Parts: sequence; C-alpha cells; structure tokens
Amino acid sequence: MVAKERFEYLTSRVFQSIVTKPGDWTLLRSSLYNYDFNRVTGTLVRWGRIKDEDPVMSPVGPEIADIEIVTGNCSGGCPWCYKSNPKMPGRVMTALTFDRILRKMPQSLTQVALGITDLDANPDLIEIMDICRFWEIVPNLTTSAMGNLALLDDVAARAGAIAVSIYQHNIEQAYDVICYLTEFYPELQVNAHLLYHNGNPYFVETIINDCSEDPRLSSLNALVLLGLKPKGRGSNMKPLGSEEFADLIDQAMEKGVSIGIDSCSTPKFLSWMENHPDKSRGMEMFVEPCESSLFSIYINVDGTVFPCSFTEGCEGYEGVDMLDAESFMRDVWYSEELTEFRGKLMENGRECPEYPEING
Repeated sequence: MVAKERFEYLTSRVFQSIVTKPGDWTLLRSSLYNYDFNRVTGTLVRWGRIKDEDPVMSPVGPEIADIEIVTGNCSGGCPWCYKSNPKMPGRVMTALTFDRILRKMPQSLTQVALGITDLDANPDLIEIMDICRFWEIVPNLTTSAMGNLALLDDVAARAGAIAVSIYQHNIEQAYDVICYLTEFYPELQVNAHLLYHNGNPYFVETIINDCSEDPRLSSLNALVLLGLKPKGRGSNMKPLGSEEFADLIDQAMEKGVSIGIDSCSTPKFLSWMENHPDKSRGMEMFVEPCESSLFSIYINVDGTVFPCSFTEGCEGYEGVDMLDAESFMRDVWYSEELTEFRGKLMENGRECPEYPEING
C-alpha cells in the first residue's frame, strides 16, 4: 500500500481527534491515542484506547518537534559537534519561515526544542519564541552559555525549560548562568546537559561531584547525560560503553544528584536498571526509548524534515520538504522516509537502527 493510500485508509478510521486547551492543559482525545499535557509543568501522560494501554506511536502527528533555527555563529567549535557547526556565520531560519512551519503542524504538537548555537546567533529568536506561545506551544532551548547573555531574561520569560550545556571550556560561565536562572526564575525548569563519551568519563565525574557540592548548582532540576553520536566532527570518537555508563549512574545516585538521560541512552540505562533492581524500582515508567518518527520529528534550518537530527546527511535519508508539503499528515508524517524509519525502529525494539554502537 503506497503512502497516500495508507494515509487515506487510516484517515477514515483513526485520525478523528479533538484537541482542547483548558487553562494550562492541552488535551488530545481520539479512539487510539490520547494525552494530557500541562504547558506549565511539562507533565505529559499518554494512553491508547484505555488508560492502561501504551500507544506505540502517535497516529495524529508528533508531540515534539526539534527545530534547528541556525547553523554557524557558534563560538564553541567543539571537536565532538555532530552538526559540525562552524564559528563563522551560517544559515538562519527567519521568524516568517518558522511561523509557516508551525501553521502546517497538526494540533498534536505540544513542545518545540529550538536548535541554536550561541544565544544571539538567530536575531529572530525572541520573535520565534513568541510565535510558539501564540499557538500555545511550549518553546524550550539549550544554550552553551555563550553569545549575548543579555538575552537570558527575555528567553527565560518565554521558555518552558532551558538546558545549559557544560563543557571543559565553559564550566564557570555555565555554572553562573545556571545559578542566575534558578535564582531569578524559580518556576523555570533548568537542566544541565553533559555529553559523555569514551574520552571524558573523568570530566563527567567532576561535574557530578560539583552538582552535589557547588552552591550554584543547588537548584538544578537535573543533570542530563547525552550520549555521543559518531557523526560530524565527532565521527572518529567513540561512545562510552554500558559498564562505564553504569559507573556514572552509580556515582550520581551515591551523590544524590538528580539525573536525566537522552532517549538514545535508554538501552544503557535499562541495562543498569536490570543490574540494580533495588535502586531502580519504579523508574521504568519514566524511561522513554527512542521516539523519533513515533512521537517526535526533526526539522532543519531549511525546513526539511528527518526522523531525527542524527539521520540528516546519512545515506538513505533525503528528507521531506516541510514548506512544500500540501498535507503534513500525508506528505510528512506518513511519508515513505519516515514510515520506513519508523518500521526499522520498531523492528529494532526502539533501539537506534542507524548507530548501533550507541545502544550498548
């Protein structure tokens, strides 16, 4: 069955959904897929036909969109950058283009993760966040704590969550930004993002210790561990193995540090849980394996859609032009490219089918 026929078949049966937004909540109801999302706390609870059924995907469109709004203008120049973002100026998504994209998205969308380099790399950043709020979509972003930090107040006033990336070259500045945000915006969820790979476990251990000892990090929501993908400038670097990853989790637990993980790290975390049933009891309900093409998508700065940002530029992925799509559901969500990736992901137990080295 071709994509168009499959779309028309499913449309007549399961795509009838209703979205309402009472107060701080976004509620979606359909016969196969439902959720309650709180736009203030970020709490999302989804279910299928009944409350005890977990849907394998959203048939009505993504809950989250990762949207790249700039390339270049990145003062970090990190050797592990999977996007290979340069320090020189790159391409910028305008607020007008961003608005065109949101207007094409289905009402299932709850949050947007804005992909930005330095905080001032896209001059339309604040307008883009205002567009999100106009459509009652929560804008979140990650900052390297570089660029024009005078924008922090405007960003914090609009964001649902802000993550501050911590690297060897920006530790003190990152800690100061975290302290500022948690002190003056206590209602804002502030996380720290920390990349782990085969070459920096001792650095990660240092940051874990600081999270338990440095007063600037005392109100941090969570330290989120992000696994390296061997792509871009980091293509010759190696992901950290499961045993070494487990050691980092053990240290964080011993220090009482609240941790989070990216969905790419789920296989390693599930392995840790199996070996630590006494420490991990009840955690399984908070662990989300890869959700690319199931509950989320990635849109690059040119408005091209890929299952996730790590598939962009990979063999077999040309992307889907979001701006030219007549129907998001037919031409994007149920496009041949996303449908094929979705099938491979599910066949692989929701472990990454493109970067098997990160799974364990």
